[in-house]
Amino acid sequence: KDRFGAQVRTHYPTTTQHERSIVEQESVVFDDAGVRVVVPDFMAEVVAELSHQARRSSDVNHRSGVSVRLSISNYETLRSASLKRAISLNEDIAAPRITDLPALAASMRGKIELETFEEGREDRVIEGLTRKAVLGVFQQIFPEGSLFELVSQFEAGQTADTSASRTASEYRKMVDEVPALATVIDRLQCAGSNAEAASAIEFVLEGLHLSRQLNRDVVAGGFRYLKPPPPPEQGIGGLEMSEEERENIRRRIRQRHRRNRDDV
Repeated sequence: KDRFGAQVRTHYPTTTQHERSIVEQESVVFDDAGVRVVVPDFMAEVVAELSHQARRSSDVNHRSGVSVRLSISNYETLRSASLKRAISLNEDIAAPRITDLPALAASMRGKIELETFEEGREDRVIEGLTRKAVLGVFQQIFPEGSLFELVSQFEAGQTADTSASRTASEYRKMVDEVPALATVIDRLQCAGSNAEAASAIEFVLEGLHLSRQLNRDVVAGGFRYLKPPPPPEQGIGGLEMSEEERENIRRRIRQRHRRNRDDV
C-alpha cells in the first residue's frame, strides 16, 4: 500500500520452470568479448530455486516479498562471474560453477529484507539459502544411492580439489583420476566442452558434500573433497543425536561424577 491507500496485488511464479522462463526472457546478455557463455541447466535451476527458497524462508520478510528481479539479477551476476574467470584464464568458453556462487551475495544484498537485523546476518542467511538451493537441485537430479560408484572411489582414498582459478582443462583431467565423474558429466549433459564439464564436476562434488556423502576441507584458494564423514552419533531408535541430546548426556555424566565424589 502507498500513502493513498492503493494496493497492488502480485504473485510469484509457482514453479522454478516458470521462474527460469521469465529470467531467460528478461535477463540482459552483454557482449561476451569473444567468449561464449554456456549456463548448464542445473545452474539455471539453482538460481531459480534460490529465489523459491528465499520466499519460503522464515528469515525473510514476506511482506516485502522476493521479486523475480532477484533471479534475473543473480542470473546475470553468475554469467558475469564465469565470463570474468574465462577471460582471466584465456578460455574461449565460460560456464558458471559452484565456486562462482559467492558472487551472488553482492547481487542479493538489499533485494531481500530480513525479519530481524543483525550485523553480518544477511550474508549468513544468503549463504544458507544458497546451500539449500544447491542441495535441493542436486537431490532432484541424483536420488540417494545413485552415485554409489563415485562415492566408493572417494572411500578408497581418492580426493578432488576445486577452485575458481582452476582452468576447465584441469577439471577434464580430473576424470582420468576419478573415472566415475565421466558418467556424471554425461548425465548432466555437460560433455560438450571442458567448461561445462568443470561446472558439472563442481556441482556433483558440492552436492555430495551437502548431502553428507563427502567431506570438504578448505585449502588454499578452494576446496578439497575427500572420503565421507564418519557415521553420526546414534540416539534412541538409531536416530542421529541432536546437540541438545548430546548436551543432556554430558550433563548427566557430570552429575554422576559429582555424586561419586560426594559418596567418597
